Amino acid sequence: MSSQPWTSDRLKNIFTPGRDLKLLLEGRRAWQRQAVRHAVVLAAESDEMTLSLPEPPLPPPLLGQALEITVLDGQAPGPARRFAFASSILDELPAFPTPQGARPAVVVMFPRPQDMYSTSLRKARRYAVPPQSPLQLWLEGQRLNLLDISQKGLRFGNGETLAGLRPGDEMKLKLVIHDEPQKVNGRVAAVNPGPRGREISLELGILPLDAWTSLVEVLNELEQGAASQGNKT
Repeated sequence: MSSQPWTSDRLKNIFTPGRDLKLLLEGRRAWQRQAVRHAVVLAAESDEMTLSLPEPPLPPPLLGQALEITVLDGQAPGPARRFAFASSILDELPAFPTPQGARPAVVVMFPRPQDMYSTSLRKARRYAVPPQSPLQLWLEGQRLNLLDISQKGLRFGNGETLAGLRPGDEMKLKLVIHDEPQKVNGRVAAVNPGPRGREISLELGILPLDAWTSLVEVLNELEQGAASQGNKT
């Protein structure tokens, strides 16, 4: 639960023009956390909100597509938390006027206080990668600072390198598991500031069977290590 109640004024303060949002496409049974879309609030009214076209693009047709619209809220005390509400695309606008010129946009519902709920973009539990871990991440001969990993994705710090990376970019990396290099493909899900430079969240593609098996074994080891540390506290 949020330490602050959701009110109409709080929603107006959060969903302002320029606010970055992350969108998830609704699946048939549950929210499909496969490709996170990014959009920016262009305008907000009492019952509707205009957003930039989601990137990467949504599959057509846009009209009527159900979405989970999420926002990172740093107004409450403590670490910033992500909240969401469910909506759908109500309209498509080929040329919405903005200070930078007309641009295509979509219209969604503006949330009510009772619509908001806590959420997470993570698909699976992530494990911090300790220095002694048998995992290494490499890109074209450069070792990256692997921060955490799950069966679905990973996060690495890159300092000031790879400055051109943007959400949606595809990457080809080498994941070393117990000294065995494995080629992995991924898509950038998010680029965020970190204590030592930028941090890149990457959604992993389908791994070869041997790489998948080795990764699951390492994650089980990390799970056991986390449980052991928890028992000591």
